[in-house]
Amino acid sequence: MTWSLDFTYENNTFTNIASGAYNYTTDKFYACDYDDAAEMVAILNADGTESGSALDTTGLTLGSLNVFSICVAEDGVIYGASNEETTGGPQQLLTWANEAATPSEQDVTDMQFVRVMDVKGTGTDTKIFVGGQDDAGDVDILATTDGSTFTLDDTTIAGIGKHGMAVSADGLAVFMGQGYLGNVPIRADNNGGTWELSATFLPVDGDVYAPCPMDYWADRDILFCLETRQPDDNDRLLALNGSTGAVLNNIALGINASTYGYGTIDIDPATDADGGQAFFIARATDGYYCGSFQFAWEIPTSASNWGLYE
Repeated sequence: MTWSLDFTYENNTFTNIASGAYNYTTDKFYACDYDDAAEMVAILNADGTESGSALDTTGLTLGSLNVFSICVAEDGVIYGASNEETTGGPQQLLTWANEAATPSEQDVTDMQFVRVMDVKGTGTDTKIFVGGQDDAGDVDILATTDGSTFTLDDTTIAGIGKHGMAVSADGLAVFMGQGYLGNVPIRADNNGGTWELSATFLPVDGDVYAPCPMDYWADRDILFCLETRQPDDNDRLLALNGSTGAVLNNIALGINASTYGYGTIDIDPATDADGGQAFFIARATDGYYCGSFQFAWEIPTSASNWGLYE
């Protein structure tokens, strides 16, 4: 595969970025700053610069870390979660119908701390994946029958990971970054209703540093990872074979996220078998960095050209 980096942008305005996401329907980034009670989820422009606006968080019941994780569905609906260290009780799913909407919240799971999130599908087909409790907890899967009310539908195996999450389009494979320096991403698969750690996903590059903001290109079985703990201050974007972990390509960014580089990679939902675009955002020391890249799959040189005339 080939890819090219469109841009990278670094900003030192915020204090503690816990999570981020990209919204393809509005062409905006989101950055969750858990130290900023006035602007908990900042809205950033497509180039990473500040827009001067934020998501409405009025009336939400949040723990001490405010809105800690966030993800965006293909139709632009925004979901978030927090921690419950100060309020107790079940975890609440936060929902914004769009960027200008007043948020809603509902009790969904006993998980006390949602570090990472991902969402697949829209409307009544929406499934939300939340994880990260206890540093290496399980992943809870939330489902809906009406498109707005979510309940706990399934739970993956315990101990899958702590940072970063990517889910296959069908929701049957979950990747997560482990919680400590030098640990590679891991994968769990739903095999006939039973979740199991993958015996075939064995990353071959021992320098894929976790936590790893990530997303999964199902068309080509490629896991994109963003390193956030390289010791030489030169984090990389990597493309891994989603089945074997083999490194297919990488780009050195020349920058380094903080020790806890929370963030995400979001692949354009319109991505097809030929390639597409992805945006990334991660926490840097006292701020964030973000960017986008184009990726493509080359037609093998041995492929027949007869298809051009069929």
